[in-house]
Amino acid sequence: LSGGSAPRMLVTTPVHLRHLLASNVAMPGVARLVSATAPLDADTARAAESLFGGKLEEIFGCTEAGSIATRRSVQEESWSLLDGMSIARVEDQVRVSGPQLSAATPLQDRVELLGPNRFRFLGRAADMINVGGKRASLAELTRKLQAIDGVCDAMVFLPAGDGIERPAALVVSSRSERELMRELARCLDPVLLPRPLRKVSAIPRNETGKAPVHLLQEALERRDEP
Repeated sequence: LSGGSAPRMLVTTPVHLRHLLASNVAMPGVARLVSATAPLDADTARAAESLFGGKLEEIFGCTEAGSIATRRSVQEESWSLLDGMSIARVEDQVRVSGPQLSAATPLQDRVELLGPNRFRFLGRAADMINVGGKRASLAELTRKLQAIDGVCDAMVFLPAGDGIERPAALVVSSRSERELMRELARCLDPVLLPRPLRKVSAIPRNETGKAPVHLLQEALERRDEP
């Protein structure tokens, strides 16, 4: 970020942005920020625009179709398709078409169509869990945990082993586990609270910023506390 002349563009991820915001290091002016790999919450987007001075835009993509949509994160929750892309529900599937695709391709995401060119992202199909009759998205639970003041990074996931569908959480934070659970209880149904919730020094991620379940499971069992 320190090199190069203006105007600058920063291509980043939500994980990267949160670490930059938590660093308390002065940043150079950036004319445009582009974030990808996971949906970004509006509060983090606003903080990033304030820190860098430029507009932040998110790109929505998936393995099966590549990049298909964008949004201005501080202004809207829904996504707008890129030029040349189209989206439609065909029976029980949502399919996208575009110049990079040889045929209409089913999405593995849960989306709500808002018109011919807009949609709202509801989560990955495999992301939904059912605990005590309450349905929830692991991604949404993660976003709620990450939004708590004092949380640097976090991940809610479904651990393997006991056959019971109950979420667990790893969190990087200056606050205690008890405090974090108390804050989560303000916005979640009790049956959806992650148990256990454990502090770690860092969320285990691969080179693309993803947090594979097997790495999360290992960290949970190791209890790698800061």
